[in-house]
Amino acid sequence: MNSIIKLLKANWYYLVILLFFLGLSAAYFSPALGGYTLRQGDIASWKAAAKELTDFRELFNEEAIWTNSMFGGMPGYFISVTYLNGLTWLSNILSLGLPFTMLPISMVFIAMLSFFILGKSLKTTNLIAVLGAIAYGFISYHMLIIEAGHNTKVQALSYIPAVLGAFIMIYKNKNTWFPAGIFALFMGLELRANHIQMTYYFSFVLLVLGAFYFYEAFKNKTIVDFFKRTLLIIAGVALALLANFNSFYNAAVYSKYTMRGAPELTINPDGSDKKSTLSSGLDRDYIVQWCYGKQETYNLLVPNAKGDSKNLTGEYFDYLRESNPQLFNFSAEQYQKNQGKIFGGYWGDQPFTSGANYLGAIIVLLAILYIVFVKSTLKWALVLVSILAIMLSWGKNLGGSIENMWLTNFFIDYIPMYSKFRAVSSILVIVNLTFPLMAMLFVNHVYQNIDWAKANLKKIMIASGSVAGIVLVFAFIPSFFDFTSDVEDSIFNQLYQTYSQTKSGVNPADAEEALIDFRIEAFKSDSYRTILFLALAISVLYLWITKKLKYNYAIMGLIALALIDVWGVNKRYLNNEKNPQNKREYLSWEKVTGYENTFAANPGDKEIYNIEAAKNPQIEQIALQRLQEMKKEKGRLTFMDEESVRFSTLNFNTNYRVMNLDNPFNSAAVSYLHKSSGGYHAAKMARYQDMIDFYISKELSMLQTPEQTKVLNMLNTKYYLYQGNLVLQNPFAFGNAWFANEIKTVKNPNEEILAVADINPKVTCVVDEKFSSLIANKNFKNDSTSTIDLTSYLPNKLTYKTKSTNEQLAIFSEIYYKDGWNAYIDGKQVDHLRANYILRALPIPAGEHQVEFRFEPKMIGIGNLIGIGSFVIIIAIFGFGIYSELKNNN
Repeated sequence: MNSIIKLLKANWYYLVILLFFLGLSAAYFSPALGGYTLRQGDIASWKAAAKELTDFRELFNEEAIWTNSMFGGMPGYFISVTYLNGLTWLSNILSLGLPFTMLPISMVFIAMLSFFILGKSLKTTNLIAVLGAIAYGFISYHMLIIEAGHNTKVQALSYIPAVLGAFIMIYKNKNTWFPAGIFALFMGLELRANHIQMTYYFSFVLLVLGAFYFYEAFKNKTIVDFFKRTLLIIAGVALALLANFNSFYNAAVYSKYTMRGAPELTINPDGSDKKSTLSSGLDRDYIVQWCYGKQETYNLLVPNAKGDSKNLTGEYFDYLRESNPQLFNFSAEQYQKNQGKIFGGYWGDQPFTSGANYLGAIIVLLAILYIVFVKSTLKWALVLVSILAIMLSWGKNLGGSIENMWLTNFFIDYIPMYSKFRAVSSILVIVNLTFPLMAMLFVNHVYQNIDWAKANLKKIMIASGSVAGIVLVFAFIPSFFDFTSDVEDSIFNQLYQTYSQTKSGVNPADAEEALIDFRIEAFKSDSYRTILFLALAISVLYLWITKKLKYNYAIMGLIALALIDVWGVNKRYLNNEKNPQNKREYLSWEKVTGYENTFAANPGDKEIYNIEAAKNPQIEQIALQRLQEMKKEKGRLTFMDEESVRFSTLNFNTNYRVMNLDNPFNSAAVSYLHKSSGGYHAAKMARYQDMIDFYISKELSMLQTPEQTKVLNMLNTKYYLYQGNLVLQNPFAFGNAWFANEIKTVKNPNEEILAVADINPKVTCVVDEKFSSLIANKNFKNDSTSTIDLTSYLPNKLTYKTKSTNEQLAIFSEIYYKDGWNAYIDGKQVDHLRANYILRALPIPAGEHQVEFRFEPKMIGIGNLIGIGSFVIIIAIFGFGIYSELKNNN
């Protein structure tokens, strides 16, 4: 005990540093301390998608694992499933026990702590490690994705630096147990965040760095030692994966059936060949839908190199409103008509983006100086992986088209799993890691070699001045850059053609000229801003190297400048500005009191509730009983609390689907209150997406004759909402189940989906021939007296009562998913099959029977045991590593 107290006293400054990190993060997100939480679009969407799962967990104190809240039904693995995981406990400790509403504070705090560990693993001084930690923690990309609600992505990125630091220590330190413990622990935490795409991109860094260490070992004839250390890395990854066994096993099983799995269809909805865009995962055009432009990469150094839609759009229209009302009216009309694709604040190559992936002028400068002046194996690994990441982020812009994007096509075709992820621009997270690391290492190099720095001062100043000079040249001659996007150019060409024919109204050339002038000024303004910070940083370097400024003051000066630089840009995207219409409220924050219940019911939602409650008065009775119990626990309830309970009760006592016509496949809002035939999720089932492409999208334009919307009807889509109102109560929805007497057998998925167009699903069903054994020698006959009714609904257990005089083939308006769903007739498990491309079907004997479908994934219980056991081993290794490190250092 005395030795521990002595150790803490000797290292008090680490506590000061941690408090400094916490204070910075809390200051940036200060409204969170005052009872506010961020308005995060993706979190609101997630809460809607997860509502049925979380309601089930609250009511029954167990996991449903399946939800019918969107796309007809899907597993909850990528939505909300709580597993028994010791890393969750550890994550809460590192988050300092802060509540979920303060998650942004804890995420940025952990990111800085993690990078500080990386700095110390590379034997930097404390102050220099703080510089790197702040540079990484406050990168603008983190603020952009926090504002959007990509919390799991930020959490994954937060742990990555510590993993990298431990990786380096395993290869470089004499004592390997301590870094091995850190590696396994933080790798487990990173994997627990469950953002596989970020983990995958990070693996590129480890693989490239590992390759360089192998070359170094080969050259030094220490291959055996290299492989011993590599085995520790492999063991650490294995333990981290096993500690998160349930998450990754179930995700791997489900992924095969999602849009990220290998596609089953080789045809398009029009019947044409689809093979040219196929990959082993997502379609190529979908993979590169979001890719960085070559010129856009300049915004790593100058934030408004390609603008930002969050601020400049409003600023431009405010400018036009005052300076040229005629141009304002014309531009605003075109902006709305073209859904923001012209006259907006962003003019890059991505469909849209809130802001720039700005690294910070000072950080880019220091990283470039590291590349130019420092010689090390680590440098070449970092440079290589950074260049690779930048080139991959360009996607189709490197080559000019999907067919000619040679590097991305190579990775899609030959690099495992690359085709499973979209938005290739996000691979720049690698650069977000490597540039602060290289910047930190250059400052540490100068500190350790101050005499070298003084001897090379002229070269350092020339290199630094060259960076600032390039920015200055581009500011003076902005014509090196484009100030309209390719999409805007296309729209302007159409406007020019129309104007040349009519010669009336506003000349598009005047509108384009005004737009470009405004954008050039925004570009120049940020260029001069960058030059200012570069000049200040160069001055600090000069004074430090010439010993006119002491080390402590120089590093604190760089820390202050780097923080002011990124803080100012970040506040453009995520800030604490007050609402102009209500100064008591924030634009980006909302009161925590209204946080639990995200979506209020619209008039159409309430009308649906009233219709269903009138049919089944028990719904309101159960809801009132639940409300009375809640009032005893919570006291006063808000109207949204009451709505949440009523619609939750409605959900568990009915089973139909609702379609929101406003944004059917890109909004999860309706899933908060109802089971939906639409929704929003990046990992929806591939077969359901196929049905959207082939049928459902078309049927949404046929609602004047709902009897013809056969796919929506067989999904039991009973209600249609538009702009918050109930616009159609569909009397042609098929209900929960029905009997089909005719079977059309097909040979492959192409035939299966096309055959749906030719059948009446109430009479005939389409079955793949691989299920033939389940319906062979069956004599299904039409029986007008036969009935099948749903008697009990839970998302993971549906119970039906059937009655018939003949053997029948029942079709259920539920999504077929073989890995977990089991069918039972009178308590005995039986095989079921897929019908009509996406639905479940079951042969049922004559007579009266109880039919059940239960979702029973096999590995959940075993997976929990594997996870806890692996976590215990990780903690043991970590503990032994600390013991051996303390012993070796007395």
